[in-house]
Amino acid sequence: MIFADIPLNPCVCYHSIIGSRDGVDIPKNEMTDGILTYEAAHLPGVPEKVITSTHSVHRHPDGVAEIIRILRSTR
Repeated sequence: MIFADIPLNPCVCYHSIIGSRDGVDIPKNEMTDGILTYEAAHLPGVPEKVITSTHSVHRHPDGVAEIIRILRSTR
């Protein structure tokens, strides 16, 4: 809750990778990674990628590929 009140730093390039255990073709208000809802993970104004995955999206091959893509694009 504390972080929700802190504005994003305009000098930082943010990205959001969100897991949706039931797929990406469902309404966002129904998405969950099993721990967080889409709404809880979503940061307004931040580019995001939703991946079919659980809360461990950082370990999913598609999540890893997105992390690599982001790192390569910010050089």
